[in-house]
Amino acid sequence: MMSQKKWYKKDNFSIYLSNYGHLDENSLDQLLQIMDSLVEVEINHKFRKKQFFPAKIDELEAQQLFLNILSTLQHKNYQCTKKSLASQIYVYIAAHTKQPFSLTELSQEFSYHKAYIIELIKDAYSTTPSQLHTHLRMEEAKSLLKSTSSPIQEIAYEVGFHDPAYFSKQFKKNTGVTPKIYRKQYRNS
Repeated sequence: MMSQKKWYKKDNFSIYLSNYGHLDENSLDQLLQIMDSLVEVEINHKFRKKQFFPAKIDELEAQQLFLNILSTLQHKNYQCTKKSLASQIYVYIAAHTKQPFSLTELSQEFSYHKAYIIELIKDAYSTTPSQLHTHLRMEEAKSLLKSTSSPIQEIAYEVGFHDPAYFSKQFKKNTGVTPKIYRKQYRNS
């Protein structure tokens, strides 16, 4: 059974765009105004029904408005954002290196499916988001090993690892040497 509230509000509808684009706010408002002018709806609250009336424009004007909708979706107001999205995700990951990596959180933050985010980052940076996160942590660790005399345990915490042994294992996996040897090599050169 339908809810009575349905009769008291406008229907929702969806417009599907390419995976790689979006409409800016002005274009979206313009698009909604055009769509509203294509149909008139009267809601009869007493009988709980909607009555659709023909638009107050002629058929030729309706066709022109529909073409305007298509034009809005395909031309200048439609912005290709694949590269921009990849760089936004990169910046987000870089800003959150001290936190554990979560593809679910990344997906929720950017409102894209996990598989799409992985594909996007692989295309842009030839690595997965998780590997990118680890790489950025390791670059930070290298910098700290070179520029400070802080203990390795402290550096592990500083770059987001709560287990110094795991940090050392990941560091060696990424650089080929332990943090201690890396620091010695840098200081000897």
